[in-house]
Amino acid sequence: MARKKLLLSSDLIKLTIQRLCHQLIENHKDFSDSVILGLQPRGVFFAEKIKIALKEITEATYLSNFHALAEKNWENITERKGLKKNKKFVDFLLRKGYETSLIYEKLNELNN
Repeated sequence: MARKKLLLSSDLIKLTIQRLCHQLIENHKDFSDSVILGLQPRGVFFAEKIKIALKEITEATYLSNFHALAEKNWENITERKGLKKNKKFVDFLLRKGYETSLIYEKLNELNN
């Protein structure tokens, strides 16, 4: 008989839901006119977990994650300071779904 293998521990599931919620916030920002729908039987449970996790992510957490990601990306770009590095930095964060104003504020901070 084949041994059962644990694919995701409860901690890893929590982490996965958190990351999914951050992706949703980065891509969609506002959920005021949104519905999170889960299909029966387990999808309803999963949708409720996502709803709870989205409520737990504060603006401070969102900004903290943005700054950490932006600084890490800035350090990983191999070009020296200049237009090429700035463009790579901005393009990366735009692809992640962050607001233009937030990106350019961070760019100005890092260039000074």
